Amino acid sequence: MENGVKLRTSRKHPLVYSLIVAVVFTLSLNAAGVLIGLFGPDFLVNNGDFVFQGAAECFSAVAAILCVYLFGYMGIWNERSMKVTRAIGCSAYFIVVSLLSLVSIVPILLTPEDMPALQPVWKIIAFVITIFLIGFTEEVFFRGIVANLFYDKHAYDPAGVWTAVIGSGFIFGSMHLINLLSSNPVGVLVQVLSASVMGMALTAIYYRCRNIWVLIFIHSFVNLCGSYSAGIFDYGSSMTSIISSYGTEMIISAVPYLIVTIVLLRPSKMREIIAYRAGIDASQLPAVLPSSKRSKKGSVIAIVVALLLSVVMYGVAVYFEIASRVVYYNEYKEWNGEAEFSEEIAEFEVGEDGVYLIDLSYTPDISDTSVTFYIYDPNSYGTDEWHYLTIDGAGTVSLPVELQGGKSYMISALYNYSRAGGGNAGYLTTVEVTRM
Repeated sequence: MENGVKLRTSRKHPLVYSLIVAVVFTLSLNAAGVLIGLFGPDFLVNNGDFVFQGAAECFSAVAAILCVYLFGYMGIWNERSMKVTRAIGCSAYFIVVSLLSLVSIVPILLTPEDMPALQPVWKIIAFVITIFLIGFTEEVFFRGIVANLFYDKHAYDPAGVWTAVIGSGFIFGSMHLINLLSSNPVGVLVQVLSASVMGMALTAIYYRCRNIWVLIFIHSFVNLCGSYSAGIFDYGSSMTSIISSYGTEMIISAVPYLIVTIVLLRPSKMREIIAYRAGIDASQLPAVLPSSKRSKKGSVIAIVVALLLSVVMYGVAVYFEIASRVVYYNEYKEWNGEAEFSEEIAEFEVGEDGVYLIDLSYTPDISDTSVTFYIYDPNSYGTDEWHYLTIDGAGTVSLPVELQGGKSYMISALYNYSRAGGGNAGYLTTVEVTRM
């Protein structure tokens, strides 16, 4: 696989060079962004996140290809260890979950009157191209180079493969720390943890199929399904706001990726990885694959470091989440029997101008009910400073709202039990306001 220039010491010190690769990726992307912001045409600067980022990703893609050449991994473009159909099969979890995320769009499409405005066609095309470029650059940098650096150093036996998977996964996750410059720390730390475990699963897929194009497709497809609302509909949202909306509870989404990684690297499939590395058929390997003491020690260190980093980052995320919390209300009440009734939930003062994330949750004992939440300045009745939304039945929504510093705001709820009938019932209402 290796041709082109080869940095001689990179295979001996994969961690050091992987960190350098992560820095090069970050600098290439952000330097391009700065240059475009300073000297680029208005068309690239003033047409939203995806047009701007797509232009920056072009520079990063060139940097990725150059790094592949410098590290001597030009063979990744044509390398294959299995058929594309099998490689796609290894990625089934990513495909299924991404498709399920699109199911939420079906009710919107079936009710055109509720459908938000679509972006112009050219912006949708720019969004799709940008999503592909993101998948290309990140996969080439972090699977094509980083995963191969760890592979060349460690992947001679099962323990070594696990060391390589964990190491490359956390390098991939750490790259997302750059988002601290523009997004809420809680969301960024949750993204880093989730991306680290997701990176482990993607590396496991890559070691199984050795097909960088499959990884580029999977990565792009996941991003496309996860951000279609920001790229296709005119919600006024952006990647920054999406990341800022992540809460610590979302860390649970990383667990399936860990399970997928374990399944992908089960003993029978580990044999295929080791056999491909050795250039032999899997049947030539012993029934039980041994791991050297050095590999076992390396895998233990990798696991311990990964666990410690995860605990520390999660702890810091929880701290920031609590520190940024302005209001938290969680109370279960009995229905008073009225068809319609209201209650004031919380009044709070905003210390500074900014966007605040208002998480609203309603869980009634009787599903045939609804609640409308109102967020407003009680001293400005009749103005446009009112925000409201309705939840039918049980549900949870997040509403980013721009609030003015020095003002007090009220959150109230109007409950509609006109279809509920009689009987005893209650409802749980949860409201949380945090600074984004």
